[in-house]
Amino acid sequence: MSTATPSLESKTDAELLEELKKSPKGVLPKALLRELQSRGESVVPGLSEILQAETEHARKGGNIETDAAFFSFALISAIGDPRGLPAVIEAISLPDEKLYSLLGDLIHDNLQRLIVKLIGTDFDRIGQLVENPDLYEYVRWSAACTYFLLFKEGRLSREEGVERIERHLNRLIERPCYELNTGLCMELANFGVPASIETIRRAYASGNVEEGMVSQEELEETINRAAEGSGSERDRSLPLEFDVVEELSRWACFKRPDKPTPNPVVQSVTEPRDEMASRTSMDPPSPPPRTAVGTIRNTEKKPGRNDPCPCGSGKKYKNCCRSKSMI
Repeated sequence: MSTATPSLESKTDAELLEELKKSPKGVLPKALLRELQSRGESVVPGLSEILQAETEHARKGGNIETDAAFFSFALISAIGDPRGLPAVIEAISLPDEKLYSLLGDLIHDNLQRLIVKLIGTDFDRIGQLVENPDLYEYVRWSAACTYFLLFKEGRLSREEGVERIERHLNRLIERPCYELNTGLCMELANFGVPASIETIRRAYASGNVEEGMVSQEELEETINRAAEGSGSERDRSLPLEFDVVEELSRWACFKRPDKPTPNPVVQSVTEPRDEMASRTSMDPPSPPPRTAVGTIRNTEKKPGRNDPCPCGSGKKYKNCCRSKSMI
C-alpha cells in the first residue's frame, strides 16, 4: 500500500528549507517558494542560514551547485524581515565573480528594494555601502539607487536625495571607480535639479568617469528637460511588495523553451531553397541555451551589466545600451 506524499502545507519550516537547499539550477520550484513566502518571518532565520552557508562556500572557491542561495535572497527581499540583513551584507561583500555566481542579476533591482525594506531611512548605513571600497562597484551603485526609490516612496525629499548623492560623488570623483562615479552621475540626473549640473561637469572633468556609458551632454539634457517640464521623471519605483514566483517566472532562465512549430518548406520551382538562408538581418538571433550550472541571468528582464549588449555592438551592456535605459 503506497503512502501519500505529504503536502507542502503540512510540512514544517525546517522540512521546507531542507527542500530549498536541494533546488537544482535553472528550475523554479513554484509551489515550494509560494509556501515559504506564505510562512513569512518564521522562515527568515533559516533562509539566512542557507544564504550564509552558500556565501561562505563561494568565498572559499566552491562551486555553486544549487539555486538555494538565489531563492533565499529573493525570499528575504520579498518578506522584508531585518533579521536577514546580516546574511545579505555578507553575500554582497563577495568579489564580483563569486557574487554573480551566487546571486546573478538579483544584485541589481532586487538589492535596491531589499535595502529600502531592510535598511529604510538609515541613510548613514546606506552611505557606508555606497562608499565602501571593498564592495563590488555595482553593489555600491545599487545602494545609491535607493535614494531615488526612497524619494519616489515619499520618504526622502528631492533636495536631500540630491545632497546625499552629490556628497558621495564629491568624495569619490578623485578615485578611479569609473563605473560607480558614472552611476552616481546618472542617479543625480534622475532627480532633475539644474543646480546639480555643475557637480556632474566636475565629475566628468576629473577623468574618473566611464564616458562610454553615458555622456555629460546626455545627462545635462535629461536634467534640463525635467526642469522645463518637457520630460517626465523616469519612473523607477519598483514594487516593494511582490510575489517571488510571479516575478521570477518572467525571467528567461526559468522558462522552458517552447517546442518549435514545424513550418512547411516551400520549394522554388527553379531551385532548392535553403530555409536558413531566407532569414534576414532583421530577424532576432535565437537565445543561447542556458547551461545547467552558471550565473543566473535575467535575460528577459534585462541583460546583466557585464553581459554582451543585445544590440550586437560587441560591447558590454554597461558600456552600450544600458546608458540609454538609465536616463
